[in-house]
Amino acid sequence: MAEEKRRVNAAIDKSLYENVMKLGYTISEAITLGFEKLLEAYIEDLEKVDTNTQETPAPINSHEIEGYKLEISGYKENIKALNVEIVRLKEVLSNAPDPTELADIKARFEERQRLTEEKDKRIEALEREVSRLDMFAHYFKNVDIKQIEAPAAAKGKPWWKFW
Repeated sequence: MAEEKRRVNAAIDKSLYENVMKLGYTISEAITLGFEKLLEAYIEDLEKVDTNTQETPAPINSHEIEGYKLEISGYKENIKALNVEIVRLKEVLSNAPDPTELADIKARFEERQRLTEEKDKRIEALEREVSRLDMFAHYFKNVDIKQIEAPAAAKGKPWWKFW
């Protein structure tokens, strides 16, 4: 029975590809050999760990581990600060007015502003009219008013008596 195969696509550096081709391998052979070497290295690492004594490989470097711990604590502080900011923003968002209500209020405010401007213009026009009428009233108050006298009774003959 033939073994089932899986097709893969890989992006490989041009220089690595050319060097592998110079050795006489095909791409499929090279990839297969590479996978086999990875598995062999993994199995060797597993065999190094004694499962009876629960030994683990020695840490790479204690200074590196301390550096990682500092980075992790810095990330934890950043996460705490970001969580506090998220809570604050949620509270601000919950207290924010509804956008549709805000638009209605803005429209009403603009309408009232327009009406107030029209009212102010009308008041100014009426004040100018009042000052003009006050000027006329002052003029007429100072003018001597002559009354028209009734015609005097005729001292002569009536008109039909012209002789």
